[in-house]
Amino acid sequence: MSDSKHPTFKLDDDKDVLGRLCALSWFDGVRGEYDLLVNVDEDDARELVAKLTAWLDAPRLAARDRLTGIVPVACCHSTGVALIQSRAGEWGVVDTDWLSMAPNIGLESTGAMRDWYATEVEARAAYRDETGKVICESCARFIDHDDAECDDDGIYTCADETACSAACAAKEPK
Repeated sequence: MSDSKHPTFKLDDDKDVLGRLCALSWFDGVRGEYDLLVNVDEDDARELVAKLTAWLDAPRLAARDRLTGIVPVACCHSTGVALIQSRAGEWGVVDTDWLSMAPNIGLESTGAMRDWYATEVEARAAYRDETGKVICESCARFIDHDDAECDDDGIYTCADETACSAACAAKEPK
């Protein structure tokens, strides 16, 4: 969107032609009116959407596919599963073996990727399901699901308050 009160682009059905066309126009802020950029049919509109989507998704997908773009959040070496976050903010669950590979090896191409999730909550649930571990919201330790308490909002905390307090105290600056 531009700073003007008009949308930068507008789409209109062009009803004056045979078949279905979409008129894509651009707002010229100097002249204060729209200029027709192009008329596109349905196939061209789908191609334009696909190309714009690929362009918009490129940084996110690149951040997914390289170890240098991934931050391990938690690793459960006994099950071989890691909870990760891409630098673009996406969450995923991967095999821990991938974390030790060379940074230029693509994640998707290795088969190590288990899945990407739209939200942190979904990724943590998948990690919990695969490992039996949850994160304590108080001390930030990953603990066995059976050693945690969960409130009505789905927030996990250590059932052992003494261990939780000790972990919190160890993190405090001296």
